[in-house]
Amino acid sequence: MIRILVVYDRNRGVGQYFKAFQSLPVDLQKFKVGKLTRAESALVKVSRHVVAASRFTYLLIRLRPRVVHLNPSLSIRSLLPTTIYLILSKLFRSRVLVFFHGWDPSTEKLLEQHVGSRRRLLGLVDAFIVLSQDYRQALERWDVKRPIFVETTVVPDDWTKDVDLEKKLKSLHRKSKWVILFLAEVLSKKGVFVAIEATRILQKKYHNVELVIAGDGNDLAGAQEYVRRTMMENVTFSGYVSGNEKRNVFAQSDIFCLPTMLSEGLPVAVVEAMCFGLPVVTRAVGGLKDLSQRVSLGCITASKDAIVIAEKLETLICDSDLYASIARNNYIYSREHFPASTASKRLRCIYDSISIRQTNS
Repeated sequence: MIRILVVYDRNRGVGQYFKAFQSLPVDLQKFKVGKLTRAESALVKVSRHVVAASRFTYLLIRLRPRVVHLNPSLSIRSLLPTTIYLILSKLFRSRVLVFFHGWDPSTEKLLEQHVGSRRRLLGLVDAFIVLSQDYRQALERWDVKRPIFVETTVVPDDWTKDVDLEKKLKSLHRKSKWVILFLAEVLSKKGVFVAIEATRILQKKYHNVELVIAGDGNDLAGAQEYVRRTMMENVTFSGYVSGNEKRNVFAQSDIFCLPTMLSEGLPVAVVEAMCFGLPVVTRAVGGLKDLSQRVSLGCITASKDAIVIAEKLETLICDSDLYASIARNNYIYSREHFPASTASKRLRCIYDSISIRQTNS
């Protein structure tokens, strides 16, 4: 059985990605690293890198993994630890798979300018996984010769076990309220203030529109203060949710709204929303743009304007036939492409291809 050492940040959604792969037919070993904060001094950050590198080296010696699977974002903050783990892995003759779960445009521009360093770093990698064709094209533009796979995020196989979409759709014409859901880290860059303002605009015309904000984050207090200051009603802050509580939030919602300002990969929450048949209102960035080209998804826009987001939400509220069509498409597509059992087969093929290359090299 192939032994894989997976490296990921314990504070990111990547952990949820691998938790879904309980039945993956490989010897999957995990190395979780803590997330650095801006408040930490340079000395503390360096010390943590040294400790993490030492622990990682110990695992390489003890486990001798055939493949090391790194899960960074393409970001300034991830460059140093990713480089350390990459070099150590190659010193111990492991193959390295890098899965970029996020993609920062400013880091992409920086790497564009440093051709030599970029080629040396990326040249150590044996295969890449990205969440968007745009990111694949960037790697190809950098003359990457290794295999590049475009993948998705996943959900556990039982995520939609209690979903009765048709029952929900039958009641569309007699709905007493519309619940808009924002579920993400509560950050301005994730679009939380745009979602609030778009809902406020809608509520001037429709008194039965509600907004649920699920999650925590650095802008949570600011978002709550904004709601108080504008005297909005029917806005609920649910805090961080998981497990059955998270399922219930999706089941009780009608539209998922994520007007993110970031260059996203493919947010897990969007995939989870689709599994519940929720139409999605979001922006055409990263993996979301790719996904919208394969499935109707909902209403997608390049705009960051709350007025435009409100118009997209209103379109779904007012057109029940469109809503039902998108809901069914999202539900069917998600059940075919996002279950962990389906994605794990693709991931196993990737591991096998890297392993075969190692054996033959």
